[in-house]
Amino acid sequence: MRVPKAPGGCSTPKGVSMTTNTLHESVRDSAAALLGAERDIERALKRYQDSGAAQGAVAEALQAAGELARAHQDALQAFLSGQREGATTGEARIPLPIIPEAAPAAHGTAGALQAAQAVLASAAASYAGLYALALRLYAPPLRKLAPKHLQDYAQAARSVAGLIPAAVSQALMEHENLDCSCICPMCGIGACG
Repeated sequence: MRVPKAPGGCSTPKGVSMTTNTLHESVRDSAAALLGAERDIERALKRYQDSGAAQGAVAEALQAAGELARAHQDALQAFLSGQREGATTGEARIPLPIIPEAAPAAHGTAGALQAAQAVLASAAASYAGLYALALRLYAPPLRKLAPKHLQDYAQAARSVAGLIPAAVSQALMEHENLDCSCICPMCGIGACG
C-alpha cells in the first residue's frame, strides 16, 4: 500500500505527522538507551560490591544503589511498554552515564566508592538530559519519571561520596599504619571519623 504524500512532499502514515513520529522516536530511543545503561549501572555496582573492598556501610550503600538501578529499570520498562510499537535505533538524544569497567584496585574501598560515586553522578546527569528532552518534546510520563530518578541518583551519589573520607582514613590506618596528625580538634574533612 502506498502512503499518500503529506503537504510539502513528505510521506507519513495517515494521521501521524513526520514531526510527531520523529519526536516520539527520540523520546522512545532515549528511554530505551537509558534502560540499557541502567542495566550496566546495576552490573557495575554489583562488581564494585563484590570486589572484596566493600564491607559494612559501604556494601550496604552499594547494594542500595544497585536496588535503585533495578527499580529505575522497572520504571523505564513500564514507560516503554506503554509506547507505540516500533524498532528502536538505540540512539539516545541525551548523554548516557559513564560507567568504568572496574574500580581502581590500588585504592581498595575508597576506589570502589569513587567509581560508584562517579557512575551515580553521571546517571543523575543523564536523567537531567532526559528531563530536558521530556519537557521539550512533551512526554508527560517522563516529565514525572526523569526528575525522580535524577533526585534518586543525586542523593545516592552524595551518600556514597560521604563514605570516601572514612574509607581513606581507614586504609591509612590499616595498611600504612598512619594515624591522623591533624592538630585541629574539629577536623573539617572528616579524616578522623
